[in-house]
This record gives sequence, C-alpha cells and structure tokens, in this order.
Amino acid sequence: MPGRECWTDIWEAIGPQIEQVMTTGEPTWHEDQYLPIERNGRLEDVWWTYSYSPVRDEEGRIAATLVVCQETTKRVVSQRERELLLEERRQAEESLRQSEARLRAIYDGTYEYIGLLAADGTVLSTNRASLEFANMRADDVMGRPFAETPWFVNTPGGNPASTVRSASSEQESGDHSAGFRITVHPAASAGAVFQVESMNGAFHGVITTAGPLGILTTRLCVPFESHTRSS
Repeated sequence: MPGRECWTDIWEAIGPQIEQVMTTGEPTWHEDQYLPIERNGRLEDVWWTYSYSPVRDEEGRIAATLVVCQETTKRVVSQRERELLLEERRQAEESLRQSEARLRAIYDGTYEYIGLLAADGTVLSTNRASLEFANMRADDVMGRPFAETPWFVNTPGGNPASTVRSASSEQESGDHSAGFRITVHPAASAGAVFQVESMNGAFHGVITTAGPLGILTTRLCVPFESHTRSS
C-alpha cells in the first residue's frame, strides 16, 4: 500500500521528508516531532522520534525508504507538565517576593515599633524604626528574649524587663493578647532622632503553619518638643 494511503492523516508532514530522502539519498532524523494521528476512534496528540534512510537496490539506485520510529508522547507530555509546574512555581515565588517587598516597605515605614516574636518571646524580626529610636542594630536584638533586649537596659522604675516578661508569658501561655506600659529613660534612646518618654505595647498571639508566634506592636510616646526638633 502506498504511504500516502497508509498515513493519510500525517502525509502532508512526512510526505516531503520521504520525498527528500528518495531524491537526495540523504537520511533524516526527527526528534519529538508532533504528528497527531487518528487512533482509538479519535484524533490524538502524539509525538514521535523517527528517521528516514534510503534503501538501495543491487545497482545502487534508491528503491525505498527505511522508516525507524518510536513514540515519545509520554516523555514529552511529562516534560511539558514538569516545565509548567516549574514556571508556575517561579511565578508564585516572584509574586511572593514582590508581596514581601511591599509589606517590608510598610513594616519599615511606620514609626511604631512592630516586631515578630517566637512563642517563647524570642525576637525574630523588628522594623527599622524600633532600632533607630534606640540607636541599635538588628544583631543587638535578634535571637534574644524581648524582655532582655537593650531597649530596657537604661529603663528605670520597678523592673521594666519583668513587666515585659510577664506580658510575654501571658501571651505564650495561650492568651490571645497581653499588654504592658513602661517609662523609658532618656538614655535609652540617646543618639536617636526622637527622645522617648514611655512605651505602650501589646503582644498578639497568632497560629501559623510554622507554629504559634507573637506579633508585638508598640506605641512610643514622644514629647512634642522632641518631635518638633526632629522636623
């Protein structure tokens, strides 16, 4: 049976390829070529890797074309699905990075102290304003219990660290939120833009996929004349 009649659904694609081999005598190679065929009563998307080579008679003339082929549909589809998943993951990660950048800009742009604590009160993250008002670096507070950070080193009146530790313990024990208020000695914010008089804070417990965390929000009370001098 002539190839044109045998492969009617794909002859438009492979006919010229076979004709080229029959005319020039040069073999061809086609990898993962998309050639949909009629199969199982319907047109299916199918990929093939195949080659055409000339077959010569006793006199050296081209008498036929040798066809060697293998279907590669499963491998091609699997690879494309993997590439699609990788692209979706890349887009999701890029979207997350952009979202984090926007949130970080808001986080660092506020003049209220905002921080993230572990369930035991250890400082995991702080915004820029909380460090600048006390002239500190992130390394001075990260990984330390909040009640033992340098924010309270120069703070008088009772035991401010104990007050903060007590509020942190309430939040850690399961209370949804716990608050505190302390007076801040001027030396605690020496060298900073604002001179702080007092600090009102609250711990808010949240549950995440990584476990319980505490969100700390603090309002710094600044004398009017201090704010005026900084303007």
